[in-house]
Amino acid sequence: MTELFEKPKKERKKYDGDKVHDTQKPTQLISELITDCTKEGDLVLDCFAGSCTTAVSAIYTKRNFICFELQEKYVEIGNKRIQKAQKLIQMPDGILLEKENLF
Repeated sequence: MTELFEKPKKERKKYDGDKVHDTQKPTQLISELITDCTKEGDLVLDCFAGSCTTAVSAIYTKRNFICFELQEKYVEIGNKRIQKAQKLIQMPDGILLEKENLF
């Protein structure tokens, strides 16, 4: 009976060689939720930011964001992820960004 409910444990995603947050959600999933519930330019709030997947998704979907995280480890990882996403979005015109490259 337990076999029906047991899910295989996946290795956590890595960022710069460090393991990222235990409950990290896929960026593509969060981006889809954000676009379903908000409009471009809206504000997205994440009170438990972790590695800042919500912030990264907000950047990719042209939303503003406010995030809170208490653990310094995740604040540092999240800041790096936010900076990387902002650089990707600010690429010069004429460069085509495929959806697969963002997530």
